[in-house]
Amino acid sequence: MESLRDIQARKRRDRAGEYVEYREGEYVARQSPTGRVHLTASIRGWDIPDLAERMDGATLYRTAAADPAFRTLLVRLGWIEGGGPAQESAAVSEEQQSVPSLPEWLGGIEVHAAPEVLNGSPLGGAVDVIMTHRDGQRYRVGLLNLEARDKDALFKHFWHLVPDSIRALADTPDAAHTRYVAAKLRGYLRG
Repeated sequence: MESLRDIQARKRRDRAGEYVEYREGEYVARQSPTGRVHLTASIRGWDIPDLAERMDGATLYRTAAADPAFRTLLVRLGWIEGGGPAQESAAVSEEQQSVPSLPEWLGGIEVHAAPEVLNGSPLGGAVDVIMTHRDGQRYRVGLLNLEARDKDALFKHFWHLVPDSIRALADTPDAAHTRYVAAKLRGYLRG
């Protein structure tokens, strides 16, 4: 864990104007010691002083999927894991083969996450699952309120659909859930 001195030293270096510059194609990113990223892209007309604050996770993900140079830049910044689309699709297909089947009664599922979760906030937020039974009955339930067997099946089945910014919190669904529960118990999360 970081000490107070380390945090203060990073803030001092940030105020002094220290940064690390990354260039990839038309993109230039300057990352400060505190982690803030100033992004410029001359062709797109971008001049974003704080990338995490100004661009939501969904837009980052779509732009990274469409633009290989932007994707490479995010990998170099450490925001997403490396690997091209071919590697990702191979990993997803391997993961899908080892995924347990969903419960028999489940007719459909929708996941509704709070905006702060989709934006990759480290504090997270509420994630609700709306399940439709095969008979058409629908009910909404929070992820923490699911029965263990259903929660495990859903986590393993949909883990590959989770954006990289959220997946970066942990390597597996179980580890992410454990970290979430621990944060709630310590009072870092509300709800």
